[in-house]
Amino acid sequence: MKDSWCKPLETENGMLYGGAARNVRIAAADGMDAIIENAARSAARDALRHATERASAPKKNVVGFKRKAG
Repeated sequence: MKDSWCKPLETENGMLYGGAARNVRIAAADGMDAIIENAARSAARDALRHATERASAPKKNVVGFKRKAG
């Protein structure tokens, strides 16, 4: 594999490569379920923050009007 999860990893017991290096990295992050949950939470937080910022941004092209009574 050529992805960053499988790149060589130096440990106190020597070098690990490929799937062994990937497994150590996954275990260090508390497992794949935790990695996925953390990524999903982070993405949701970022999306909500962005939406909140956009919703509270000043409206430059909006013209106000008063409603007629009646």
